[in-house]
Amino acid sequence: MSLPRFFLPIEHWSGPLVWLDGDEAAHCTRVRRLMAGDRLEVFDGQGRVAEAVIARIESRRVELRMDSVRLEPRPALEVWLLPALLKTEAFETVLAQAVELGAAVILPIVAQQGVVHATEEFWQRKQPKWQRLIVEAGKQSHQAWLPRLMPPMALARALPLCPAQAARFLLSLEANAQTLRLPSPCAQSVLLVGPEGDWSVAECEQARAAGFVAVTLGKSVLRAETACVAAMAALGQQWRQQTS
Repeated sequence: MSLPRFFLPIEHWSGPLVWLDGDEAAHCTRVRRLMAGDRLEVFDGQGRVAEAVIARIESRRVELRMDSVRLEPRPALEVWLLPALLKTEAFETVLAQAVELGAAVILPIVAQQGVVHATEEFWQRKQPKWQRLIVEAGKQSHQAWLPRLMPPMALARALPLCPAQAARFLLSLEANAQTLRLPSPCAQSVLLVGPEGDWSVAECEQARAAGFVAVTLGKSVLRAETACVAAMAALGQQWRQQTS
């Protein structure tokens, strides 16, 4: 049975004795009801994982004695997921499942035909909650690496940020879209998934000009959040087949 896992930010990895605090300490003692002497795992979201023993519990902190520390390699396939902003519940589903499937970067797109339009106030309000959701999904799925969450932006601003050598896919409802295929060898890919109302003509032209290929997952018209998950799963499966 795997050990319960908790998030310990990089700046807290200072020696053999470290502290869980805030939400992680509360989760440890109030939710998981762990006690002094119990074993657990901590991770920093950037590959470092350690086994630890609870040395002491205070009212707002849990002191841990670190044992073995290991560095997990970064996933061989680096996937940038660029999902259009969706309504709250659907977008949070995308975030959590993208973490479970090993996304490296999540860059939300404010689509011209989308139903959510992000402002600076929107990002400041959502960012802490979304970051906590990413941590929780990483804990649940035992991911050693957490994706970098970038602020929402228009597609034209996001495209130049994508890695230059990546395979670029635009999930599309077009009749002539190709079947999603990961080229081999491939170390990076960018996956662009539109909103409920699909991309505008201008956005499709921008994506094609930036080297994106229109691709499909089949004849079914999927919900936007389902399409994100299915496409990421397909890329991961193709990568495993190429490297097995």
